[in-house]
Amino acid sequence: MIGLIFGLIGLTFTYIAPSREFLNYYNTLVIRPLYMFSDTFFPIDSIPEIFRSLTWFSPLYHATNIIRAIWIENFTMVFQHLLWLISCVTLFYFIPILVIYKMYYR
Repeated sequence: MIGLIFGLIGLTFTYIAPSREFLNYYNTLVIRPLYMFSDTFFPIDSIPEIFRSLTWFSPLYHATNIIRAIWIENFTMVFQHLLWLISCVTLFYFIPILVIYKMYYR
């Protein structure tokens, strides 16, 4: 599911990109902050409190917590994280459709 989310966000950026260089913004403004605030490489306990609250909105944070829960066999919060990922897929599924609709059916 996380691959689908990143693919849909990338598809949206591809549709609105005026040139190839514009796609660097996707990497710089979307991918890198999601990695930094996802508790994958850096522990979120070491970042300021304002950024800790923003990690909850990162889909990668929820995917990381699902993998960790499966690994240590603690399934208490898996449903909550899975529900957030499903809602992100649903939300990001319609954004490229709306972008294409506005581009061609204006």
